[in-house]
Amino acid sequence: MDARGALGERMAKRRTQAWLLALAAFALVAADGPRDARLQLAVGQVEIAPAPGAGFAEAHSGDVLPAGSQVRTGPGARVEIRVDAGVVQLYERSLARIPSGPEGARKLEIARGAAGFDIHARGGQAPYEVRTPHSVVLVKGTRFTVTADPDGSTVSVTRGVVGLRRLGSADRELLVHAGFGAAGGAGRPFALGLLDQKGDPWEAWSTGAAPSRPLPAPSADRLAPASPDETEVVLQGAHDATLHVVASRAEHRVVLFGSNGFNAALSKADLDQVLRGNTALLGPQLLGMLRQRGVAPAAFAHQVLDNL
Repeated sequence: MDARGALGERMAKRRTQAWLLALAAFALVAADGPRDARLQLAVGQVEIAPAPGAGFAEAHSGDVLPAGSQVRTGPGARVEIRVDAGVVQLYERSLARIPSGPEGARKLEIARGAAGFDIHARGGQAPYEVRTPHSVVLVKGTRFTVTADPDGSTVSVTRGVVGLRRLGSADRELLVHAGFGAAGGAGRPFALGLLDQKGDPWEAWSTGAAPSRPLPAPSADRLAPASPDETEVVLQGAHDATLHVVASRAEHRVVLFGSNGFNAALSKADLDQVLRGNTALLGPQLLGMLRQRGVAPAAFAHQVLDNL
């Protein structure tokens, strides 16, 4: 074989190797691409509709849920769904929809009822979204519960952090940390509240227990009318007075007041110092209130600062 023939053979081999590498890369991308949702466990009356407008039929563990399908549960029923981003646990008397098209791999709609989510972080990808008729929950990688009722929606976070905003709104998202929740929608702004600390709702799903809802913010004791620049945190224990925290983004300060007559104000700089360990800036009365409600000073400061 002359030099020209040898060169041609080498070039042909390189082209073949390049094609094989391209095919291998394509296979890896395809294997790592979005996967259809699947029912991992169905308990009681669980039904699925495989496409928009299709009728519902009895569901079984292992059934595939392609984009566009719906799942509903009857009284006392529940279902665990494996989605591309993690696991969803749908409670009784609930209806969930997987959007049609590519969005089906990164979004889920809770039309009514409640669901728990355990979603892993998505790196540089767009966040996983959970939608209700009133809200959009932007998931950072966390464990949380969402409810959808006719008079509003709630989100309760047990691990990590989620962003929350009203459906169809371009407002800045409300950040909700572990141990807190938010309630609102249906014409009401979302207000942060302290969660009931009894048990793990993820574990309670196994017994069919209904998820606890964050305490909604009472309006009778408001220090001032709510505005787009305000976020309200409500800390309330089972047998003690309510503590309201009104965070004003415009002024970078918080005003605290309680139904027992407590009233105080803190600046953003004060809360920054609390994160650095200087908890004395909160004062003995506020520290005592937080202790009664099971809230660490740093967790309290972090939750308020993230919404200033």
